[in-house]
Amino acid sequence: MAPILKEHGLFLVGDSAYPLSVYLLVPYDNTSAASMEDAFNFWLSNSRIRIECAFGELVMRFGIFWRSLRFRKMEKSNSVIRAAALLHNFLIDSREDEQDYYYFKSLSPKDVVETETSMLSPDDEDDDGVDDFTFPLVVDNNEPKPSGRKSSAVKDRETDGNELRNDLCITLYGEGLHRRLHHKMKTNSLGNVYCE
Repeated sequence: MAPILKEHGLFLVGDSAYPLSVYLLVPYDNTSAASMEDAFNFWLSNSRIRIECAFGELVMRFGIFWRSLRFRKMEKSNSVIRAAALLHNFLIDSREDEQDYYYFKSLSPKDVVETETSMLSPDDEDDDGVDDFTFPLVVDNNEPKPSGRKSSAVKDRETDGNELRNDLCITLYGEGLHRRLHHKMKTNSLGNVYCE
């Protein structure tokens, strides 16, 4: 995956728990207020939060995401996620009232448990003879960082990532994209923050 992302100039956005690389950008450590690095951290965090909110909306809307996807084939997981995103966008575009607000407000843990229970038995309908419900696709990143000296490959990834991060940092700062001051922030009717 890393070479494909790098080839297309794409990268993943992570928090400081992840290692810096050319395909995974993380915030700078220990930045000073109003510095270029602080501005970069602000906009990186802003992007990550929007992505997390989008995932949160998909999880709330579709019960299949209330636990790990357990498909043997990655293509099947990709198809499920893509279909959910397209359907979610369609529902938002055709929305005429605030039904989502009332649905999510009344959603209870009991609803989640009932849905999880109904999804415990696999229904493999593709007739390929393979049980697609065998291991979780999603894993956590709570493993301790390895101790000892970094390998040359890890050092190279960090160096490339730092170069990309510095280039983006300078570009953002050059475009006047600094950390927004709190007094310039406003909130819309849905509680989303925006800046004037």
